[in-house]
Amino acid sequence: MFHLKRILAGAVAAVSACTLIVSPSAFALTDEEAEYEAMIRQKLAEREAYEAEFGDPFEEGTPTYNYEELDPEFAKIATIFGDVNFDKLVGVADAVQMLRYLLGETEDLGNWFNADLNQDGVVNVLDFTLLKQQICGNGQKKGGSAAIKLVDLMTGEPIDGGYMSLFCVYDNTWSYEIGNWKNKKDATAFFNGLPNDDPKYVYYINVSDLPKGYGNILGNCGQQFNFSYAEGETAKAINVRLISNEDEKNPNVSIKQMDWAMDKNILENGYNYGWVTILDREGNMYYQRVDYDTCALPDGEYRAVLHPYSEIWSDYGMIPLDPESDFAKYVKSNHPDADLTDKSAGIDFTVKNGKADREIVFDFAPQPGYSNSFKVSCLNGVTGEPLEGVEVSLIEAPDTYAKKIATWISDETGTHTFTDLYHTGYNSDNRAYKISIDSLPAGYEGDREVYSCTSCLANDTDERTFYFYETEGAKQLSADVVKLGDGTLLNDGASFDIYRFNSDNVGDITKVSSNIKAGEKFAIQDGDYVAILNSKVTGYAGIDLFSEEGKALAADLNEDDFYGNTCAVRFSVKDGAANKALKFYVIPAEN
Repeated sequence: MFHLKRILAGAVAAVSACTLIVSPSAFALTDEEAEYEAMIRQKLAEREAYEAEFGDPFEEGTPTYNYEELDPEFAKIATIFGDVNFDKLVGVADAVQMLRYLLGETEDLGNWFNADLNQDGVVNVLDFTLLKQQICGNGQKKGGSAAIKLVDLMTGEPIDGGYMSLFCVYDNTWSYEIGNWKNKKDATAFFNGLPNDDPKYVYYINVSDLPKGYGNILGNCGQQFNFSYAEGETAKAINVRLISNEDEKNPNVSIKQMDWAMDKNILENGYNYGWVTILDREGNMYYQRVDYDTCALPDGEYRAVLHPYSEIWSDYGMIPLDPESDFAKYVKSNHPDADLTDKSAGIDFTVKNGKADREIVFDFAPQPGYSNSFKVSCLNGVTGEPLEGVEVSLIEAPDTYAKKIATWISDETGTHTFTDLYHTGYNSDNRAYKISIDSLPAGYEGDREVYSCTSCLANDTDERTFYFYETEGAKQLSADVVKLGDGTLLNDGASFDIYRFNSDNVGDITKVSSNIKAGEKFAIQDGDYVAILNSKVTGYAGIDLFSEEGKALAADLNEDDFYGNTCAVRFSVKDGAANKALKFYVIPAEN
């Protein structure tokens, strides 16, 4: 709830000057005024009858405010035209307040901007006349009106129960409550005097304490229903649609947001690049905001409209795909059947016999100018020098269309960077690229492939180094898998990876060799390393040295020989020899 602003000094002076030139005789009771009072009595009788049947819609009472004590910065805002005393209602009390002010009987006008119905900068008898007409309903009303009902989304039938509130947000800064009421299925909540000639006024309806069977507020799109007035629009009939718990369990519309850099429907991962609004062909709102991959709708004709986050944040990484762009051509080369048409105006679809006639698919592409790179180095694992003659292939989307997009044979530099890469992946399971070693110089062996995956295009470079070793070279190292206690060797089927280890930064480790078989000789460049067992020995597991129980189990071992677990061995190499016997210790695994 925000605070209202005090009346600006200039505005106060204008109104004060107005009161000095108004004659009391101008407000003598006339036949017209008598009719006006009769009309007011009729309005009050109608309200009493309504409350007798349905109860007071403002059961908690509506507080009034001392305008002079409120925030002065709010004085620029008209909340409800005609709500002079600022009690969220337009009625007899407002006419009395304005009349007393104009007659000089009080200096407390209330909300000056609400009272200036013709918005000419002063409050005078012309505004009083407009206010009378607005209350009596026999003249043009200032501002817009809104008739609000709560209905079932699938049937269109009114819903009984729950509480509703109408708020306004001005200039995306100030928020204030206009009214709140207990929802009755046989009654329509009606508001008038809502400022409608300034795009800075945006209204929203909040629904709470839903009736039984409606546990998810406003379908699956949050707690609020927003609306504003178009230029020249004066009236709105708003049906706030709620879907029942049972209907929500049976969605009949499928929605996708295709990230074509990933070749993936990003909604499957609970993430999105914008929200979708669904209206019928007459423009009636059914879902103001759908963030997920399904929704339910009754039979009818609809349009789904995308609201991408890139319209809000200009630097947002993903934008709606332009079907004429180079990226679209890239996508079509990999997915020739993809429907990459212009969907900026929305997607029309029909629900018939409870089924949608198409899947709703919106296409996304990275911001222009973004791509990734892949830097590959081929080195002699013992000397660290570049190794020439290694044939390398770059394969895009190795788990799907597996397209070879580039090749390279290592030269005297031993390093090459593959650029302009557009494929990404959501996680390590969605592998974007594979670097494949197609052939090696005679007499060398080593790793044959590695995968790369980035979650987005950000002009990043992924660096990978391959280390190769002479087949007949001096191999002094080996590592065994040993059962703690009796020393039984468990090398069969076991393998491990080796990482270069930075003793000054325990988090700085770089893989230098993969899938070395336990018990077999190997060679590696001098340096500090950690070897990590990467194949499970059936029925056995390492010992966690961070736990007190693990430390007790491994009491006879030197904790500094390991990297937190007895399946991660730390060691150093000098002149091709290790500083210790390399052993992974395991114990029978718990079921």
